[in-house]
Amino acid sequence: MRRMISRNRSYPTDQRYTLRSIYGQQCGVSGAIRKCFHQFSTLCHETVAATNPLTAQRNKSLTMTVEKRTESNVQQAVPFFWVNDLERSVRFYVEGLGFEMTKEWTEGGKLRWCWLELGNAALMLQEFWKAGNHANLPEGKPGVGVSINFICKDALAIYRDLAAHGVSASRPSVGNGMWVTHVQDPDGYNLTFESPTNVPEDTASNEEL
Repeated sequence: MRRMISRNRSYPTDQRYTLRSIYGQQCGVSGAIRKCFHQFSTLCHETVAATNPLTAQRNKSLTMTVEKRTESNVQQAVPFFWVNDLERSVRFYVEGLGFEMTKEWTEGGKLRWCWLELGNAALMLQEFWKAGNHANLPEGKPGVGVSINFICKDALAIYRDLAAHGVSASRPSVGNGMWVTHVQDPDGYNLTFESPTNVPEDTASNEEL
């Protein structure tokens, strides 16, 4: 049976002082002990987390995730147009719109595919296979319903350049805060050139081709 100390029991003066001193010290330092223990426990946890390879890898993954969100790996979207006559399309885009051919694929002396660039924009053209196992020629114009928008510094200047090269384009007008002019290529693909403006909506340009 546990032996209890009675408060009424008489002790020599020096013994009572010793017991009270020990009890007081225990009560007085208990809060400090708990605080120190908490700090020690926290320090141990942080040390283990820092040295644990799984935790380190997880922290690295979190850092990489943040970096990926701030800097995307995707750089450019490039349209791919199938066309009926590649040479005709190249003339339209290069001579009419001012694109530059920077890459090409030739087979049997015939141009089969090319990469065109205009400023920071790019597109790819390839001629339909009209015979053989790869034949994929559709009925009608393949570009019907397809529209590509080019954001420019000055769509009105684009409009004037098109006129100078004999390309028919729609009269520029303002929509959604943008000057807009439209062109259709030989296969029916719709090409829209736009530039920001403060001119009121639905305003039409005074320039005509």
